[in-house]
Amino acid sequence: MEEIDSQIFAALKEAEEKINNCPVYLTKELESLREYVQSASLNEESEEIIARQLLEAADYLEAGRCVDALVILDQINKDLILQ
Repeated sequence: MEEIDSQIFAALKEAEEKINNCPVYLTKELESLREYVQSASLNEESEEIIARQLLEAADYLEAGRCVDALVILDQINKDLILQ
């Protein structure tokens, strides 16, 4: 039970850090994902989908909607892990 509490606390702390440092974190994450997509051998459809998602996340970031952008970037990361 203590280990589970520790894992939950760590996950909450990570989420809090991302939100508190949202613009900086997202800017770095956007750049990192763009570089990855350019260098990875993804199929054309996946590249197009991710490119659209990255543009949407960048637009949200510019509009000050960090949490919306963060959700998109987290989804991209999950999708890339599954490929």
